[in-house]
Amino acid sequence: MNAEIYSIYEWINGFMGLTLGVIGGLYLLVLLFKKPSLPLAKIYLVFSLGVLVLYHYSGFFANPTPWLNSIITTLSALFISILGRLYESKI
Repeated sequence: MNAEIYSIYEWINGFMGLTLGVIGGLYLLVLLFKKPSLPLAKIYLVFSLGVLVLYHYSGFFANPTPWLNSIITTLSALFISILGRLYESKI
């Protein structure tokens, strides 16, 4: 049985980066919006998890490392908040 987990330390840090990165991204959405909404938070969650799945399992990246999970989720929160601000200003 080979699960390709070479180090439990690396796996735990990747998992913590995933969970805390998502929570930090939600916090960033709350900070950047005057009135954050639940639909925007749901869009962010789907987008950030989709980006992480694409990063880890698509094969586009030669050596995906779990150390980047929190950076990816935080940057996706910033991207979604910018798009949400642009959408808010058009309404």
